[in-house]
Amino acid sequence: MLIAEAILVGLLIGGVVGALGAGGGILSVPALIFFLGYSPHTAAAGSLVVVGLTSLSSLLFRARRREVAWRRGLIFAAVSILGTLAGTALGAQISGRLLMFLFAGLMAVVGVVMLWRAARAGKSTPANSAENTAEDTANSGTPPPSAWRKILQTVLVALVTGLLTGLFGVGGGFLIVPALVMMGMQMRLAAGTSLLIMVITSVSGLLARLPDGFAGITWPALLLFAAASMLGGMLGGPLTRKVSNRALTAVFGILLLAISAYTAISTALGG
Repeated sequence: MLIAEAILVGLLIGGVVGALGAGGGILSVPALIFFLGYSPHTAAAGSLVVVGLTSLSSLLFRARRREVAWRRGLIFAAVSILGTLAGTALGAQISGRLLMFLFAGLMAVVGVVMLWRAARAGKSTPANSAENTAEDTANSGTPPPSAWRKILQTVLVALVTGLLTGLFGVGGGFLIVPALVMMGMQMRLAAGTSLLIMVITSVSGLLARLPDGFAGITWPALLLFAAASMLGGMLGGPLTRKVSNRALTAVFGILLLAISAYTAISTALGG
């Protein structure tokens, strides 16, 4: 990867993470494979470095604005770590080619979901509904059946998020953010809390790969890439106040579908 390319792609990925609280890993993995020439397994490990550092830089911005729910984020992350350990062990047993096809499928699914979410934006007010549910729960003292369902769903999402982090090297923000909104968080608070969770799951994924999971990483290039991504993360946070979340989500979805198609075709052709 040329220096200019590393900086440009890193800034783009960081901007997405800072703006949406998601997307860093799912963009970092193909970037590391196609630009740096990493194997899928090495790219997954390198992506965790990028996601962890980028999420941390974006988290600092969100924390200053009090857009992080620390207690709920730490609980979510603790559950996710179990999935991360399982995903890391599973990934070691899968061939690089199969991993790429699975990852292309994941990007396609997330891309479609993002476009669907953008299309539905403005048609309803889920945040208000979630706030009412949270208020009712607090007044009753005991979670109603619907609240218990949400708790179980959130635990499941946390485990799946961890599994994807360990398997593919993605942060899982595209799952974390809607799960936190479902728990009653405002969108901005959910995006900030997602960053906290991604920092913790990325670190756990890196530790699970010790000592042999980092063979093949070219650290100078990766750290340059990560530094640019961190800068992009700091720039992406303020972007949410200038560009609508709907527009950002739609662009992200289109980008994912394009990268998914390229990844699948390249892998099928042996590239």
